[in-house]
Amino acid sequence: MEGKLSYNQVVELRNRMRNDTFDKEYEIKTLIRLGYHPDIAAMLITNVVLGFKDELAEEIEEAKKVHGRREFTWIIVLASSVFITNLGNNGLVCILLSLVIAILAGYFGFPEKRIPAIAGFVTGTFLMVIFNSYPIKKEEHYSNILLLIELAISYGFGLLVKYILSRLMYSNKKQSRFGVSKRSKFTVIK
Repeated sequence: MEGKLSYNQVVELRNRMRNDTFDKEYEIKTLIRLGYHPDIAAMLITNVVLGFKDELAEEIEEAKKVHGRREFTWIIVLASSVFITNLGNNGLVCILLSLVIAILAGYFGFPEKRIPAIAGFVTGTFLMVIFNSYPIKKEEHYSNILLLIELAISYGFGLLVKYILSRLMYSNKKQSRFGVSKRSKFTVIK
């Protein structure tokens, strides 16, 4: 046999590694049965494993970057909606500024699923504005608790909208173990 694996063999090995059904010794014995020299078979399997580890390391690094960006955008959106709706007395400019911040945060914070993120952030921000527009007698003791309840309800609905839209729009995309949707260059699409 020649000293390299076919594309389908590499894809099959990578899929087994992704599904946690990979056994290095078994795969080497399989290649030996196919006519590969034992040293070449071990080297080929090792190369596939090392390539897979590199790809996995890249996915982990990308997931860390995306996770940090998501946390930052959540902080920005929550802080802007609280400060603008409480300090701005719900003027039109303050409401529009809060919605623009929510749109930008959804666009830049969630690059894989922009439309659901924008819809969820806008829903949460808009509900926060609505909750703060009602003249509820806010006593000094309960104002912080009431603010937390308003945040939880408004962004709870926003998360629900984001989740439903994500499931409807991106239900056929494959997700990696780390939450990053990515099509592998070795994945065979049937």
